[in-house]
Amino acid sequence: NAVLVDRASQIRIITTPLEPVVHVKKDPQGWLDFNITYHANGLDISHFELQKAQESGDQFYQVDPLTWVEVDKKAYNQTARQLAELDAIPTETGYRMPVTEYASLEEFISASGGRGELDQAYQEFIDQLTGFEPDVNFKLPQPVEDFLAQQKLILRPYQRAGIQWVNWLRTNHLHGVLADDMGLGK
Repeated sequence: NAVLVDRASQIRIITTPLEPVVHVKKDPQGWLDFNITYHANGLDISHFELQKAQESGDQFYQVDPLTWVEVDKKAYNQTARQLAELDAIPTETGYRMPVTEYASLEEFISASGGRGELDQAYQEFIDQLTGFEPDVNFKLPQPVEDFLAQQKLILRPYQRAGIQWVNWLRTNHLHGVLADDMGLGK
């Protein structure tokens, strides 16, 4: 008969599927920094740790002296394949890509089968992008407003809304085109 000591009874072997979690931060210079972890039973394993275990052929990754997590090859391979297609720039802590590639990052999060954890700046960016509301009373910097008044130039509400949109694009390091058929009275 085997007798388990207290320490042996604390051993945990986790075999549940790993859920990829993409942690995204938007910095003021127009970059999206992100890293990937895999979540299971309250534990998080970094993509790099899982990659080492995968490359060494280990069936389990040791989280601490009493906890092992089964290397979920399916979750890792799916995420790694999607990550290779994303063409992100590796960094010391994860990956980086320009904010202009936000749609590719959103597709990556969806295709990885996981979920995204977005910092406040990135969440606000996505919310503004999907729910942009033009401000017909948008004010330009005061010297510009003063110049317009001196020249007796009055911007129409839709022109102020167009300027606000272009300013929002510039502030968020995005690109845009002001075309002839937009009705902004250029």
